[in-house]
Amino acid sequence: MAALNITHVDYLSLDVQGPELEILHTVDWSRLHIDVITVEYIITGGPKIGINKNATLNKLRKLRQFFSRDWYLQRSSYIAAR
Repeated sequence: MAALNITHVDYLSLDVQGPELEILHTVDWSRLHIDVITVEYIITGGPKIGINKNATLNKLRKLRQFFSRDWYLQRSSYIAAR
């Protein structure tokens, strides 16, 4: 986004089959404002195995930790107050 000089995104859907957190960590949140983000986090072991429940819950826990950091909560509170 920075390379394109984009500072605001209405809606971002992140569905990249694995490196979601790595991608989120590359965002310069001081320069980019995203109104709504959806992140797919289900991890499968293939068509015969199905959903890997433990890996999926672990990914969800890590995503919750990422989005519960102080900077994100402060920004969300600011947006809600506007």
